[in-house]
Amino acid sequence: MQTKLLVIQGDITQLKVDAIVNAEDSLAEAAFALEPAFSGEAVITDGGELPSRYVIHTSGPIWSDGNQEEATQLSSAYKNALQLAVSNHAKTIAFPNISTGSSGYPKNQAALVALTTVRNFLKEQPGAFSEIIFVCWDTENYHLYKEMLGSENRIIS
Repeated sequence: MQTKLLVIQGDITQLKVDAIVNAEDSLAEAAFALEPAFSGEAVITDGGELPSRYVIHTSGPIWSDGNQEEATQLSSAYKNALQLAVSNHAKTIAFPNISTGSSGYPKNQAALVALTTVRNFLKEQPGAFSEIIFVCWDTENYHLYKEMLGSENRIIS
């Protein structure tokens, strides 16, 4: 099975996918007791009233200077979310642009980490997902992801 990588602009909470990723500073009440203690960790809850079956809560790094393991922590946030999704039989997952808001991670560097991590994961576990969607809230991230993917729809073997 091939995985389709998509980039869209909009509200991740409106997507009907198996799992969405929540990377906000304040996690949903259902995840409070499970809140990731360290940057890069992830926990899963049910989707509640959302159209998605699950919400995967992760904590991305706060940008300092690029020399404080930020890329490793950001990559771990994506990889751990992907692993949780696979463990819970999710075939479709949607990611926000982790750490690019108030955490201050440079958007172009964050997009590169996200796409590299996802591609590497798919090499290790081909066919784990039918669709991975990068949901951009802002126009700058949307254009970065579109440029890096080469088109809005990209099939990855």
